[in-house]
Amino acid sequence: MSANQWHNCRTIVKGETLECYLDRKLIWKENGISYDQGRVGIRVWNRNDDKSSRVRNLIVKDLARNVLWEGLPSLPPSAQ
Repeated sequence: MSANQWHNCRTIVKGETLECYLDRKLIWKENGISYDQGRVGIRVWNRNDDKSSRVRNLIVKDLARNVLWEGLPSLPPSAQ
């Protein structure tokens, strides 16, 4: 993944299938998942301490493309 540029990440969960895309390219697909509810989370990590990751434009939609949630969560000062 290129540094110093934004990337588009998308995860689609439909029925028992989960698909993950990076810059509109399918990078992971899992069949047979059994979650019928849950939460959305983001995990970022870096190989070097001198690099950082940022998240923007976080949107959660249902399968009909209705926006369920948009924005970033409020974090306590110690987590920012």
